[in-house]
Amino acid sequence: MFRKLSLPSISKKYYIIAVIIFVIIYILKLYFCTMRPMILRVAQTRMEYISNKVINKAVSNVLKNNNIKYSDIVIMQKDTEEHVSSISIDFVKMNRIKSDLVLEILEQLNDTHYTDIAIPLGNFLELEFLMGMGPKIPFRIIPHGTVYVDYRDEFKSMGINQTCHEVYLDINTKVSGVMPGFKTSSDIETSIIAAHTVIVGDVPETYTGVNEIEGTIEDYVLDIIE
Repeated sequence: MFRKLSLPSISKKYYIIAVIIFVIIYILKLYFCTMRPMILRVAQTRMEYISNKVINKAVSNVLKNNNIKYSDIVIMQKDTEEHVSSISIDFVKMNRIKSDLVLEILEQLNDTHYTDIAIPLGNFLELEFLMGMGPKIPFRIIPHGTVYVDYRDEFKSMGINQTCHEVYLDINTKVSGVMPGFKTSSDIETSIIAAHTVIVGDVPETYTGVNEIEGTIEDYVLDIIE
């Protein structure tokens, strides 16, 4: 009435189970050790590309729309001999530029509804001769982010009796990308020279409070607008 299982049948069953377990472990290892890190790296690289593209376009638009010049954002005071005695930043105008830039960057990010990446299947198999081969697996990234903008100025020596005064916009952008089963983020820090000038004349060795400077101004505005 009862059929007795033969030893070869039992061995075959355990062999199939062992193969299935091995395949599952290999797939999990492939996913967590190779596929997932690779997808996140590619996605992060794309996020950095999007961030840099958005920042450059936003800065160009803001500076072009506001027609920024050095004399617009820097207050110069002169003595009775028409030498520059002090230089300070116009905080009201710089804060307006900051606000415009933040809004422009966020608007550019919102306009980027999604971006697609594709990774060849051979890249996931850990075999060098298969890299770049096979069908491409598509992934869609939905970017969103936050923006922080600040400004600063620096003085740099350019030789005898010449000092360069530069006004920077420091932009910190955190862009996150969301994909099915994945989430990655990228922090981008960028410094843009908004304007600069060369101070010709005697310059004190130290600057305290409002920078006291004796000399004349030879004005240069950095043209970063394409």
